[in-house]
Amino acid sequence: MREELDFKSLRFFSALYRLGNVSPAADALDISQPTGSLLLKKLRDHFADPLFVRVGQRMIPTPRADAIAPTISTLLQLADNDLAVKPEFLPQQSQRNFTIGMTDISQMTLLPLLQIALQQQAADGITFTVQNLDEQTLNALESGKCDLAIGYLTQLPESVYQQHLFDQSYVCLAAENHPRIRAQLRAEDWRQEKHLAIRVEGLPMAIWISCLMSTTCPGALR
Repeated sequence: MREELDFKSLRFFSALYRLGNVSPAADALDISQPTGSLLLKKLRDHFADPLFVRVGQRMIPTPRADAIAPTISTLLQLADNDLAVKPEFLPQQSQRNFTIGMTDISQMTLLPLLQIALQQQAADGITFTVQNLDEQTLNALESGKCDLAIGYLTQLPESVYQQHLFDQSYVCLAAENHPRIRAQLRAEDWRQEKHLAIRVEGLPMAIWISCLMSTTCPGALR
């Protein structure tokens, strides 16, 4: 099954068709050259054609690229002219369901705040569908199946908008009457104790310190 194309891929095709080189085409769209190369691969896979072949210092369009270029140009003109004006988002009138990716902790701490914000905006028609963060979250964001993800997500591509919200620190919890742990906890003391390991599948959240794990849980609240 062929992957669906987005406007970013079509815009890169148009820029490459016009400029004849990956680097200037990427610069014209304010993206990196590796990202431009990935978009070209995506286009080639979709159309099952090289689309552009290198001749000297230029990328020359194939007959297939020449055939689809007018259609792509028309689509981009429609998007830029007729679809450029976005309707104002009015929470009070919206009936939209937003899909949000969260960890179980975020569901407990942040979701109630979002509900309060909806009440303050009188946005009774807006609803949330919550999904756990996992290795499929990035694909869900890129495909539109997930509208927003809140969590520790690293190495996101340029196609995904991201914003820093806040910082979190790791803490150590132990029984108040623990026989060995006192007011101060040294790293060596910590290593000698048994631990409860919290593993969130698909997310790079672990701090790798050698220690003895006695129990592993699939989430922080389970």
